[in-house]
Amino acid sequence: DSGVGKTTLLNLLMGLLSPLSGQLYADRNSFSAYQNKFWQEKICHIPQNSLLADASILENITYGSDNKNIDMEKVKEVCKKAELENLIKKSENGLNTIIGEKGLKISGGERQRLSIAKAIYSDKEIFLLDEATNAIDEDTETKIFKNFKEIFRNKIVIIISHNKRNYDFCDKIYEIKNKKIEIIK
Repeated sequence: DSGVGKTTLLNLLMGLLSPLSGQLYADRNSFSAYQNKFWQEKICHIPQNSLLADASILENITYGSDNKNIDMEKVKEVCKKAELENLIKKSENGLNTIIGEKGLKISGGERQRLSIAKAIYSDKEIFLLDEATNAIDEDTETKIFKNFKEIFRNKIVIIISHNKRNYDFCDKIYEIKNKKIEIIK
């Protein structure tokens, strides 16, 4: 449900907020995520509205990478997994197409797929998706989630989604109810 604290929970996990009470635990060990650079470097957050640079598709996917070390095979693979190939094919300059400030030259679904490609390229250990596919059509979303099963096989992935179809791709499902996290599956 809206307003139950899903995004707040992600902010706690990312270390952007410190709990007012209680503790975070990983493998039964208490830890502090708040301003914990070691922990934060392991996390990739994919929000509903990602920040994209007024730059090329390629520069957005590889954001933060040294231009000399860009793995073009990996870029092509993440574009395929994020279902971005059609955007690249139809764009006059392919991967070098400038997407505009905040990605305004592409659709909302294309922005989300670009953010997903950027996340996959980052190859972090933990992925936090906060309604990261809600602007993507149903068929494409299903393809992306099928790809997630392969891509994120040995990763921790937490998905916030109101779309119950996505639950089929999850090993465990939790619900926040009455300020408590309850397991559903």
